[in-house]
Amino acid sequence: MPAAAHCPICFNDFAIDAGKPEFLIFPCGHGFCTTCTESVFNPEARKKCPICRKLIHRRDAHPVFLELVESKVALANTVVEGIAQMSANTPALSVKRASQKISQVVQAEPAPDTLTMLLQALQDFNERIIPLFSKVETQQKDLDQKSQELTRSRRERDEIHARIAHIGPLQTEVQRLRNALSETEANTQEALSLAESAKDKLQTQCQLAEQWQKQAAALEKKNSDLHEIVQRHQSYGKKKKDKCRKLETELAAAMERLNGQNSAYPVSESGLDYDGDFSGHEFAPRTQAAFRVPAPTPLKSSPRHSVQDENDFELNFEGLPNIDFPSEWKFERAGAVLKKRTSNGMIASNHRRVTNPLPNPLQLDKKGHPTRAVQLGPRNSIRLGRG
Repeated sequence: MPAAAHCPICFNDFAIDAGKPEFLIFPCGHGFCTTCTESVFNPEARKKCPICRKLIHRRDAHPVFLELVESKVALANTVVEGIAQMSANTPALSVKRASQKISQVVQAEPAPDTLTMLLQALQDFNERIIPLFSKVETQQKDLDQKSQELTRSRRERDEIHARIAHIGPLQTEVQRLRNALSETEANTQEALSLAESAKDKLQTQCQLAEQWQKQAAALEKKNSDLHEIVQRHQSYGKKKKDKCRKLETELAAAMERLNGQNSAYPVSESGLDYDGDFSGHEFAPRTQAAFRVPAPTPLKSSPRHSVQDENDFELNFEGLPNIDFPSEWKFERAGAVLKKRTSNGMIASNHRRVTNPLPNPLQLDKKGHPTRAVQLGPRNSIRLGRG
């Protein structure tokens, strides 16, 4: 039976290998007979395909020119090619389909050439595949053994998983203990370092304490020495006060005697006129060598009366100098000979040496300057004007 094409419009079959083409194909892939094609495109040349509804043109239609092969021969060729491509890795489903196709070829009663070709393909298949059966059998045994081993391994794996599930909390506890151990070791090292540091600080503090104790003992000794010096100065001051009271009493008695003598020898008025020259004025008898007493107060009627009319007298103390007065006094080292300047600037060295000098009551720095305020001289100072 020749190959034929079916028209979906008129539902008729048309031979494809006829001398005159009676079937036309369009670009959309569908084909119709020439009669139906003319009716579709009459009167327009552009229509939609009755099957897929795509736009098609009359000019795009072209006949089908095919070289058809008999179906039996084509099926036999296909089966032979499939058998030739089979190998040990071919799935069993493909082998089953090949056996079905061989049955179809045999049932179609092909030509002798086709049967010969099919027998050669089967012989080649036997030569290539049958030797593999023994290998497949051996592999099957190995596969069974491996399956048993796999089953046993899976069982062991399940047991190991169960053990791991049981050991999991223990591992967590072990990790926690390891972390605690690391932390404890770190704390131990830190404690040791702190102990060493505290030990060093304690030794330093002990040394400082010993130094402070020595300084405290030295200060205590110095305090006791200063206390003795203060007591001596207090005793000396008391003696000086008594001496000053005694001298004040003697001074008052001397003044009374001097006033009595002046009243007995009145001073002439002419003696009150002077021009500031004391060279010609001399007093009569002096009661004491250490005092010079001023003359009696002149008359108020004298217009030339001034302070210079009074003669200076010497007391047993010296007035304090002015603020800008430079001092020539210096500290003498302990045990040195005391020297005193005389009125003419000479230095007298006939003073005795102090055998047991008192410690210096003043605290001096390296340059010999006092480190704190110092009060010098008597508490009640008397300043004398510049005569």
